[in-house]
Amino acid sequence: MKKKSSDIKMLAKEIGEKLKNTRKKLRLTQKQLSEKMRDRIDYTYIGKIERGEIVPSIKMIKRISQGLDIPVDFFFQKETVVDLLGLLPKDIRDIAQDTDKVAFFREVKKLDKKDIPLVMEIIRILNKHRISSDEDKVRGYFPSTGYAMGLVAEKKNSYKRKKADK
Repeated sequence: MKKKSSDIKMLAKEIGEKLKNTRKKLRLTQKQLSEKMRDRIDYTYIGKIERGEIVPSIKMIKRISQGLDIPVDFFFQKETVVDLLGLLPKDIRDIAQDTDKVAFFREVKKLDKKDIPLVMEIIRILNKHRISSDEDKVRGYFPSTGYAMGLVAEKKNSYKRKKADK
């Protein structure tokens, strides 16, 4: 009977550590996590789980998993998200740590496959525009005209000269 008690304590500690580490990686407080859950639980209960004071029921683990948007079995796996992220290329790790980019990719996941080339072209244009805009700010003028002003779109296919910010 003593062996089962120590196994339960170890399980409680492992689940608690995984919950705490994952929550912190997502930059959530215990209260924010409790608010994200479909059926809210008190944030102090999350604290008890994280400290290994209690072993949550499978139903509770399912609710927490949904709030964190991770699979239930994550809490019972030996490798952690941090370990798995370490196996990914650096650019993918950087994306995984930026909540805005993660949200973007969740939306991309909903796209029809035939829309992807169009979205890729839009991204290329935005990046090209941002790079040229950054260069213009450094130079202080619109390089193609040689003037200290740029073109600003007012209406579709209509442009007006505007003085550059100094």
